Amino acid sequence: MLETDDFRAIFFDEDDFAVSVTLNGQTFSGIFDSPYQEIGLGVDVTVSGAFPTIMCRSVDVTGVAYSDAITVDGEDYTVREIMPDGTGMTTLGLEQA
Repeated sequence: MLETDDFRAIFFDEDDFAVSVTLNGQTFSGIFDSPYQEIGLGVDVTVSGAFPTIMCRSVDVTGVAYSDAITVDGEDYTVREIMPDGTGMTTLGLEQA
């Protein structure tokens, strides 16, 4: 069986883990994450903090561009990274607006 966009939608149920996302006037569901990360920049220099992301179906974000405004579960963000995984899913790196 091949995966379809309809099949992928099963993973984005807002009664489970997904949240509401609005991008370019379109509303869809995605899975939000904000893991803590540390990045070493050299000797004794480390930057750390949360890195918010939203994973969604690629078909839902076909027109996304860097610096687009996006609302995730009522919070406003700006798109900073676009990371398609080649399987029909895309993760967007976000920055709080």
